[in-house]
Amino acid sequence: MMKAVGRKKHTSWKNLPSFFDVSGSVSVATFGARRLPEIKALWAQVEQQNTQLPSISAKALESGGGKKSSRHLRRRTTSYKRRIRHRFPAAAIKPPSESQCRKARRRCHRLHMRECAPTPPASRTDEPPVHWIANHIWHAKRFHTCNLWNWRVPMLHSNRGAKAALRLAQERTLVQEATWCQRPIRCTCSDVPLLSQCLLRIIPSFTIQTSRGVSVGSGTVHEVDSFPKRALGPVTWIWTRHGELFEGVDDTSVVLLVHPCIQQSVLKELDSIAALKACVYTEQQLCCLRLRGFQPDICIAKAFEGLFSLESQKEVDTFFSDNSPSHLDAIQLNDANANLLIVRKATHDNSVFCNLGVLGFDIYCSAGTAKSLFQSLVLAGGAAPIGLTEWSHLLQDAHPPVPVFPRDWPDTPSGVEYWQTDGIWCTVRRYLEGGSGRINPIGPPLRSVQWAELIDGVGDEDVVVVRDAAFGKPFEEALAASGSHYSTHETSQSHPRRPRRSPTPPFVTTPKLSVEDAKAFFASCNALIQSLTLPALLLCHITVFGKGVLRPNDTVFFDQRESGIVTSGSFSPARGQFHGIAVIGASRFLSHVAAVVSSGSNTFAVRECDGKRSIQLGVSVRRGDQSVFGTLSLIL
Repeated sequence: MMKAVGRKKHTSWKNLPSFFDVSGSVSVATFGARRLPEIKALWAQVEQQNTQLPSISAKALESGGGKKSSRHLRRRTTSYKRRIRHRFPAAAIKPPSESQCRKARRRCHRLHMRECAPTPPASRTDEPPVHWIANHIWHAKRFHTCNLWNWRVPMLHSNRGAKAALRLAQERTLVQEATWCQRPIRCTCSDVPLLSQCLLRIIPSFTIQTSRGVSVGSGTVHEVDSFPKRALGPVTWIWTRHGELFEGVDDTSVVLLVHPCIQQSVLKELDSIAALKACVYTEQQLCCLRLRGFQPDICIAKAFEGLFSLESQKEVDTFFSDNSPSHLDAIQLNDANANLLIVRKATHDNSVFCNLGVLGFDIYCSAGTAKSLFQSLVLAGGAAPIGLTEWSHLLQDAHPPVPVFPRDWPDTPSGVEYWQTDGIWCTVRRYLEGGSGRINPIGPPLRSVQWAELIDGVGDEDVVVVRDAAFGKPFEEALAASGSHYSTHETSQSHPRRPRRSPTPPFVTTPKLSVEDAKAFFASCNALIQSLTLPALLLCHITVFGKGVLRPNDTVFFDQRESGIVTSGSFSPARGQFHGIAVIGASRFLSHVAAVVSSGSNTFAVRECDGKRSIQLGVSVRRGDQSVFGTLSLIL
């Protein structure tokens, strides 16, 4: 057996060598004085031979002497250069090489993030360059971005989702940089009346109020002299009496703001008008910042403090005050630091709680001012940035919902292309149809929709969507006349005591019409069907009654006949129900309403939303074997 090793004995100072003192230590001064002659002789010999000391390698500077740390300590020492950049000179940082992996190139690239121009230099390949928004770097670090229409578009916040945006709209201001979707086109004519006449050929709702200094409006652009057919998409126009905001623009010019996917198509239609000269506005980069949500005026006032002069701040305070004229929908600031244009967006009722996401202001400014203003809105104003996905859910949650281009524009070439499974719109559909939370771009296969299925015997190019209230008034009257006697019934029953359960959403079936009224109503609906010379589609709002989920691509049925397709569906926190937007055929809608009234069935209902009653039509929405019951109202 081996003998166990005993404990090492303590060494006594008596057993130490004689040159140590009693304390067991060495005096540095004494030792240096005795070795000084030897060191001098060694230094003299080195200087005579002109020898050089070995140089320190660059790797020694990077890794602390060339020594490799243990595996569990390497992350703290040498894995991230941004943590140890103070250990070696800046010259040691080299630009990323193509031979490095993607993670290594990005890690080194973080150290060189600087200010970037809105448009990067052209690439060496034949592909067109990808344009950047003014705050591209800020969004690239916080958003999922995609290359769409030669722009780097922020799609969705990486740490939040559309559901969080709907909640934040009730608590704070939301800001979106919409520069990529507001592409400017400059139109010039000899005088203002002739300019209005030329633009009325493609924009039927175009008007200029010369009594104001700034005139802003929106509408739908069509091909030349083809209204109401051959629509291209939405458009916003800006007319200013003075050209401080737009360089080279006077009072005989109008700037049109369109989506980048239809910019060339609109420019082609404008060039076909002889008296009108149109060009892509490139003299000054125009940026657009959208502010929506809770108290956007206070957010802008806080952001303007310290950026502009006191006179400009007084003008902004007057514009935001309650005493300002209601017709004043825009204000232009010609400040020494920057030129701004603030446009009020108040197309919906501000008393409705779910409309906060679509009410607010649009700020148009130059690219040089956009970055400082955006950062001031986020830091000083407390605004929450959003992307394209959150913006589409805010429009859908409004009352009534706002159609999203090109998803809810089936009468346009872009709307037809959007619902095809191939193309650039496939990426956008993955985000918009992914739900209200965090989006998974890799989802189930998308469905290709043909809008000609809703109308018999016509093509997609001949479809017309009824959007104007003047054209849609007969359809609205037909729906309201079906339940003209609903005012005699109460929408809620009076309870003698407090109910134990929470009350259900107000839903009351309308009473039947008399025989004479039913015959008159049936005749009017048939006359309206015969007067439809064009195949028309209607946009409607479907709200689920009871349990059920509404998803895009679901089919809307009138009895057993397919009559519409759901374009978007999600859960509304303000309503507490699932709802969505659907496209239905106008002739099938009128035929079903007339058949229901003549048969005397109780298919119409009275629903109350935010204190307002409306007549709605009961429909069923199906997906496979699953069926959901809901009510349908028109969006005009």
